[in-house]
Amino acid sequence: MNKLHPSDEEIQGYILNQTDQEGLIEEHLTACRHCRSKAEHYRQIFAGIENQPVAMFDFDVSARVLSKITTARAKRSSPVFIVLLATLSGAVVISMTLYKFGGFTNIINEISAMTLYLILIVTVALLVFQSMDLSRRYQSKMDELNYY
Repeated sequence: MNKLHPSDEEIQGYILNQTDQEGLIEEHLTACRHCRSKAEHYRQIFAGIENQPVAMFDFDVSARVLSKITTARAKRSSPVFIVLLATLSGAVVISMTLYKFGGFTNIINEISAMTLYLILIVTVALLVFQSMDLSRRYQSKMDELNYY
């Protein structure tokens, strides 16, 4: 407690009978009109809170929440063999290309324009398909959440 006035927390503790300085605060409240007024305001606030009706729902909240929770489904994992085969194939192709052309700087000079266009088309097509798949999965997750 401050030498002049008790803090708001101390006055609230006094009103709620949760302070160990009850005698000092009570003595101060008898002498100080300002603090007595604050204490009376806190009494009214706490009484108003206690008199509030208990919130009641006209439906079963737990049933609604539990109906929205879906059971965890087992994630479909990619077949490990296909992923390893694709990774190994990509590594072999890159290694062979680097070995044949002697590094990245010579690759651009040695590959024809048609091959570069083919690589570009395949890359763009893969990006489009990946974006479509990502969008489809996102949409299905949003449908599960029912946020619309």
